[in-house]
Amino acid sequence: MDPLVLVTNLMGVPVEEVAALYKQRWAIELWFKWVKQNLKIKKFLGQSENAVKIQILVALITYLIADLYRQLCGSRRGFYLWLAELKSTLFQRPRLEFEVLKRRRKWKSDFQIHQAQLAL
Repeated sequence: MDPLVLVTNLMGVPVEEVAALYKQRWAIELWFKWVKQNLKIKKFLGQSENAVKIQILVALITYLIADLYRQLCGSRRGFYLWLAELKSTLFQRPRLEFEVLKRRRKWKSDFQIHQAQLAL
C-alpha cells in the first residue's frame, strides 16, 4: 500500500493533526454523498444556512420514518423498491376488503343466475 501524500499550507501543525483533519473532511464528504444518493435532494429551496439545515433534516426524518414503517410492516422488499411502490400507490384509493367481498358475491350470484338460465 502506497503512503498517502497530503499537501498543506499549515506549516505549524503536527502531521497527526493534519491527517485527523483530512479524515474528518472525508467523513463529511461521504455523508454528503449519502445525502445526495438517498435523500434525493435535487436542489435547495432556500439559500440561508437555516433553510438548508431544515430541508436536510426534513428529508432525513422522512427517510427514517419511511424505513421504520417498512420494517414495522415486515416488508422483505428493499427500501427503494418498497418506496417506489408506496409512491405509485400513495394517491390511489385503496380497495377495502368488504368492497372486494361484495364484488365477489355479486359475481358469484350473477354466475349462478346465468348458469341456471343455461340449464333451461
